[in-house]
Amino acid sequence: MADLNIRGAYLHMVADAGVSFGVVVAALLIMWTGWLWIDPAVSLGIAAIVLVSGWGLAKDSVNLAMDGVPKGIDLAVVEAICASAKA
Repeated sequence: MADLNIRGAYLHMVADAGVSFGVVVAALLIMWTGWLWIDPAVSLGIAAIVLVSGWGLAKDSVNLAMDGVPKGIDLAVVEAICASAKA
């Protein structure tokens, strides 16, 4: 996805769906087996997935906040356009 806001919203919705699914699966497994350790294990798994999937979004956000050039944009072309606009 090209737009950072849309990508962030998409990742947020996917994370919410994953958390809901993980909670339901963990609850069913705990009811079936009685293993209480499943809840923190699923929580850590969900946290790891959210961290990994959000890492790229965080990097791109910091890049834009620091006035960096977004992925897919050639810096030399941007500099040439800025130079021709100043002339």
